[in-house]
Amino acid sequence: MLQVLDLPTLLVAASMVIGFSGVLLTLTRDAGPPASSGRGAGVAWGGAMLAGAGALLLQALLPGAAADAIGTALLLVATALSWVGATRFVGRPTRWGLVAAGPLVWSAARLGSGGAALIGPACLLGSVYILAGGWALRRDSREALPARPAAVTLLVVHGVLFAVRGLVDVLGVGPPPGALQAVLLLEGTLHAVGLTFLLQRLTMERAERRQEAALRALALQDGLTGIGNRRLFDERLPMEWRRAVRTGRPMSLLMIDVDHFKRFNDTHGHPRGDDCLRQIARAVAGSAGRPADVVARYGGEEFAVLLPDTSQEGAYEVAQRAHEAVRRLEVPCGVAGNARVTVSVGLATAVRPQEGGAGALVRAADRALYAAKAAGRDRVEPG
Repeated sequence: MLQVLDLPTLLVAASMVIGFSGVLLTLTRDAGPPASSGRGAGVAWGGAMLAGAGALLLQALLPGAAADAIGTALLLVATALSWVGATRFVGRPTRWGLVAAGPLVWSAARLGSGGAALIGPACLLGSVYILAGGWALRRDSREALPARPAAVTLLVVHGVLFAVRGLVDVLGVGPPPGALQAVLLLEGTLHAVGLTFLLQRLTMERAERRQEAALRALALQDGLTGIGNRRLFDERLPMEWRRAVRTGRPMSLLMIDVDHFKRFNDTHGHPRGDDCLRQIARAVAGSAGRPADVVARYGGEEFAVLLPDTSQEGAYEVAQRAHEAVRRLEVPCGVAGNARVTVSVGLATAVRPQEGGAGALVRAADRALYAAKAAGRDRVEPG
């Protein structure tokens, strides 16, 4: 086919395919996660392909030194936008100074050389942008996306061929320019089609992962209070216990029970009781502020707070904060002898966690909770 079609025809055909791929990618507006740089990976990648298509079409329709120079500049801009697309996709901020550095350096070098096209240096700079995009896409490991390795490979191959094209031009060695350009046009066209497919696939995979994560989060959330549920606690307890066994760090557990809650419900009704539980859940959750802490509704009017890497002294401080936070709510109790709703807190700490001891920690915290109730409620009882 390369022998049948002349170079201008190949340029027009390649520009049409690459341009169409760019339009498809530009419509992919939700390809990047929320981040300081915003979204817009599809727009950036699409813009890169549209710029590349424009460069090829310009060289096909208006051959000459001026068209070559403008086309080369557009190709360099296209590679820079490709890097922007990769950084946007992984949610990293775009370094606009580095994005502009390549085109500015090339423009300055061209002016200093008396207006020469400097295609070779532009290709070498472009290969740096393309390979940087592949590296950005590869090093992001926050999401398991099966199509990612193929997309990275495609970018690396494209970047390496760009570098080869630049070296051939700079060193003046290799095949005839026309034959090399035809090969690169074919590779660029296949690259555009393949990358469009893979980026669309990556976007779909990301959407599926997020949907799965959202459904899982709902499954681990208590529908009434909005905090974690018993299932979350049952999953995280053995996980955190195993980590504590490996590190040798202490782990603590608070069991919190609303005092006289059945009588509160009987007096005020279940809607008021539900609102009371929601307020208490927020107060307890606000008392345990670390990301690793697990606050869950254990059942009924009982809450559990799992505190990894926390000594008894640290856990006691958290327990006191939770106890006082509930008292500050000043929810009227309406039960004889109680002006406001209070909680009892049982605390247990495993100083040196051992294999298979997570259940013992729960039982110790539960015994401390019953001791707090037996001592008159509305208090924190260390186990």
